[in-house]
Amino acid sequence: CLLLFICKQKTPDHMKIKFLGLMAMAVAVAATGCRKDPLNNLTADEQRIYITHQADGVNFGNYRTFSVADQVLAIENNNSQQQRTAADAALIEAFRNGLQSRRFTPVDRNARPDLGVQISRIVRTSSGLVSVAQPWGMWDPFFWGGGFGWGPGFGGWGAPPMWGLQQVEVREGLISIDIVDLKNADTNNNLRVLWNGIVRGPALNSPNAATDIVQQLLNNSPYLQTN
Repeated sequence: CLLLFICKQKTPDHMKIKFLGLMAMAVAVAATGCRKDPLNNLTADEQRIYITHQADGVNFGNYRTFSVADQVLAIENNNSQQQRTAADAALIEAFRNGLQSRRFTPVDRNARPDLGVQISRIVRTSSGLVSVAQPWGMWDPFFWGGGFGWGPGFGGWGAPPMWGLQQVEVREGLISIDIVDLKNADTNNNLRVLWNGIVRGPALNSPNAATDIVQQLLNNSPYLQTN
């Protein structure tokens, strides 16, 4: 209403530019204030974090065949077990298809594949104490007049929150995929990890997420292909 009132007034030409500038600024601020926080609108796929690592000096063109373990290694704190849930099966299949798209050939694990793929789900639970506010008995001094002897300059809420310690438990999960060198295992006397991919974020246990997870990992690793 104030802007409309100003526009209706007769103003000198040199003042109109200033008024129009102020109006433009006001509209821009209003539009910005109404815009939604983009972080709150991210999908589960967009919230995930992908980390990939290639061992030094590796040329994947020297490898042709691979085999993916048909079960996922589930690790939680100090315990581990093999499992194959619907989400695990989808992830295994998606990664197998992804390596085939990079011209690798899948073979049985008894056929001496060049590469071995192990998928793991890792869950770590940690607990600790955090300081949290206990906002009991708070009131707004401005609503009640503020004239209760608090002194000049008093503002904000009428009573500061009481702070206390609360026990919390955090359960964090991630997916880890390792590609190991089976072709040269006899020479090296160990299984060398050639590539590792880690995914953190929401909906990791959803079968529908498997294809996108694998695609993002492979997009981060254009070198992961054979001739």
